[in-house]
Amino acid sequence: MSFRLFTIRMLTVAAILTVAGCNVGDGLLADDASGVTRRLADDTAAGPRRLASDTECVVKPEAAVLAEEVARLINAKRESLGSLSTAGSLAMMAEDYACTMIDGDFFGHVNPSTKAGFSDRVAETNVEFDVLGENLAAGLWTASDIVDAWLESEPHREVMLDSDFTHLGIAVRYGGHYGVYCVMVAAGQSGE
Repeated sequence: MSFRLFTIRMLTVAAILTVAGCNVGDGLLADDASGVTRRLADDTAAGPRRLASDTECVVKPEAAVLAEEVARLINAKRESLGSLSTAGSLAMMAEDYACTMIDGDFFGHVNPSTKAGFSDRVAETNVEFDVLGENLAAGLWTASDIVDAWLESEPHREVMLDSDFTHLGIAVRYGGHYGVYCVMVAAGQSGE
């Protein structure tokens, strides 16, 4: 099966929001042309911060609520394009990768231990789509913060608003360096 992957970008958020780019299979590359750096307000009311012992991937009851709200906000932005339906296979990919990042103590589209990227993860699954994209967020505790950060980044916005995408899977998991990780996988059939 052949599939088209978006140029994947990485969104790192903690005390500083940094948008950097990477191409599938190329590892992480600095993207000076579209890089954005800005300081975020210290919002201690937004949620607990990471403790040194938070290295285990945890599913909390509020994770599903946060993931559903992220999906709702994305679909509201896609009003003229049509809503994305939830696909269990994509949600499982997102869940697995969120925990992989937490357990492996890294954040990015390429696992530094295995050198596997998004295209490698897609190839290992039996997804029935040929157009796929991935957005990552870490350290953001509300759905609006996650979606707003993705909207401020052209590559993330492209993944959210591509008209070829018809389905998505979103996972939120807790633990690791940033305390909370959100993975969105979007997919569809290419318009031929």
